[in-house]
Parts: sequence; C-alpha cells; structure tokens
Amino acid sequence: MKRFNITFSLVLFLSVFLPRAIYLVALSTIWHFRAKEFLAALLRQDWSGTLLAPHPGVTTMWLLGIARWMGAFFVADMDKVSLFQQLVVESLPQMFVIACTIVLAYFILVQIFGRQVAVVATLLLAFDPFHIAISKTLHPEALLSVFMMVSALWLILYTKRQRRRYILFSGIFMALALLSKITALFIVPFFFLGLLTWKIDDTLVSRRPLSMLKLRTWYEWAKEIAPIFLLFLLAVAITYTLLWPSMWTQPGKTLEATIGSALFYSETAHENPILFMGQVTTKDPGPLFYPVIMLLKSTEIVLLFFVLGIATLFNKKLEHQHRLAIFLTFAFIIFYTIQMTLGDKKIPRYILPPLQFMIIIAGFSAVHFSRWLTNSRRSLYLPYLLLSLIVVGQFAIAFSRHPYYDTHFNRLFGSPRRILES
Repeated sequence: MKRFNITFSLVLFLSVFLPRAIYLVALSTIWHFRAKEFLAALLRQDWSGTLLAPHPGVTTMWLLGIARWMGAFFVADMDKVSLFQQLVVESLPQMFVIACTIVLAYFILVQIFGRQVAVVATLLLAFDPFHIAISKTLHPEALLSVFMMVSALWLILYTKRQRRRYILFSGIFMALALLSKITALFIVPFFFLGLLTWKIDDTLVSRRPLSMLKLRTWYEWAKEIAPIFLLFLLAVAITYTLLWPSMWTQPGKTLEATIGSALFYSETAHENPILFMGQVTTKDPGPLFYPVIMLLKSTEIVLLFFVLGIATLFNKKLEHQHRLAIFLTFAFIIFYTIQMTLGDKKIPRYILPPLQFMIIIAGFSAVHFSRWLTNSRRSLYLPYLLLSLIVVGQFAIAFSRHPYYDTHFNRLFGSPRRILES
C-alpha cells in the first residue's frame, strides 16, 4: 500500500504537471507585472506596497515573485531575456503547486472514498482539458480552485473522522484560496452546511429522535460546532495575515479594498465581450450561463458518469458516510454555481471550482458502475480494465486538443462550431 501510494503520487504529479507546464499558449502579462512590483516591494521591505490587486491574487504574486527571484541565480537580469522566456519561468512554480495540491487531494480522497475512487477521480482531474487550459494561464483562478477543493475535502473528511487537525488544514487552505481570490469566502457557509449536515446525519444514524424545531437541539449543536468554527477561523486568520505583508501594516485598508472589490465586481459585468448562445454581449448573459458552460466544458466521460453519480444518492446499499460525502460535493457544485450566478460579472473560467467536484463525483460513479457491471463475473481484472479505459478515454479527449485545450467542447451537444453558433 505504501509503495503504491508513493509510485502513484509520482505518476499523478507528472500527469498534472507536464501537460500544464509544456507549451504555454495563454500568455497573460497583467500578473507578470504585478509580481514584479510585489517582489520589489518585498525586497525594499515596503509591506504596504504588496497591496497591488484587490482580487487579491497574493498567492499568484508570491509564486511568480519566487520564480523571478530564483531565476536571478541563473540569469543576471531577468528583464533582459524575452518576455516569453520570463513567463515560462514564472509559470513553473504555479504548475508545481497545482500538481502538489492535486496529489494531496488524492490522499484525502483515499480516506473519504477509498483508493480506487481516489485514483480514478484524480486522474480524470489531471487529464481534464478545461482544468489544464486554466492552469496553463498565469492567473489566480486555478490556484483558487485547487485550494478551495482541498479545503472542502478536509472539511468532508472531518465529518467522517472528527479529528481537529483536519479543521486546521481546512482553514489553512481556505486562507490560501482567499489570498488567491475573494470568492473563496464561499467556504464559510459551506463549512456550516457541512457541519450541520454531519450533525443531522449523526442523529439519524444513532436513531435518536430528530427534533430540529426544539431550541435545545440547536443549542447543543451550536455548543459543539462553535469551537470547531473558531478553530477554523483562527487558522484562516493566522495564515491570511502571515502570507500577505500588507496585512502587517494596514489590515483595515487591505480588507476594505478586498471586500470593496468583491462588491464592485458582483455588480459590474466584465468589460470584455462574451459569446454565449450564439450571441456576443458585454452585459450579464443571464442565469443559465454557468450551468451551460459547465456542461459544455465537461468531457463526455465526466458528464456521463456525473449523471450516473446522481443516482448513487438513491442507492440504499451505499455506505451512509459515502452518501454524506457525495451529498456535500453536490451541495458545493449547486451553491457555488448559485453564488457566481448572482453576480453580474461572468467569465467561463469562474466555473472551475465546482467542475472539480463534478469530476470527483464522476470518478466515484465510475468505480461503482464498474463494480456493478462486473459483479456477476468472476474476473478480478475486469473492473480495473474498465476503469483504465475510462481514464484513457479522458486522456485521449484532452490530448486531441493539445496544446490548445480550451478549444474542447463536449461533443454530446454537437460539434464545436455548432455549439458556438447556437
């Protein structure tokens, strides 16, 4: 088991890292210039000068800044090499962190769903074309997504094993997500939903009467949940403050800028035009935008097994802890999509966080479907063969679009041209 985990971790890391690190095609420069200013402010110990973007994009600037600092050991003046070469160097730490975070997600998923599900889910994620496309861009979105995923997975694992360190880990990754983008605040209500769902499930499993209308019941739950939430907030606050130097000297101004930015962008459509349903618009494309984009940008394999995964909630033979975990992953998808839909600013890459959980559910469903399909057969290797074909199929779909992974559209809805025109 230990040898397998080590070997698979290496395979998974390379499966995530290499497609994202090889052949950059989306050369966004805005974070390149912000990272240069961020690094300059750090070197002159101008902590207030690290407040450069209200997103806030701090994790992106740290990683790009570290890449520039390390690059100085090999190139005397990084600014003398071409901009493309600078962007390639700056992208590597981001790809490295994304790969390491997905490897960490594998180990958490092993404890939640078991090894088979963890292997299939993380490989489907590694080879997802939309995830690869967003991860190849120097932008906070991919970091936000993987940090949110791991924070939520630590919380889900806590509902299964009730170990306080999982709450600390969840808080740390929540802070990293929040340092990437303010939309990570979603984890706070999701935290309460997770704990409340866990308490209700625990009551039902223990066959105690569920009296949700009684104040005493809520008081007992609040007394148990409050210290857990305070521990979570403590981990968030400490990590957030330590990693953003601007918080050391002007915490009020820093938080005000970040919260103000969130309010502004929630009420302001993106200035760049959006193509949706065959129409180009600079206004809010409407409430169907994210659900449609998530369907179109999912792969045929992920969408098929995600739909089958919905049926698993109604399977009476499903272990109740797995049912709780699947319910919470569905809740993440639904409520995060609603949160982003409420804002006027809509961009396809914003749907990446829930798409990751859609892939996890697809991995869970694929494993259970393969077991059900081969249940009456004596072959021990047939389930592994089916799961291998599923992963290979995902790989083939992604790499048929190399290196322009963002050109992938789910062909269950027609050809890319038909999808874009209709």
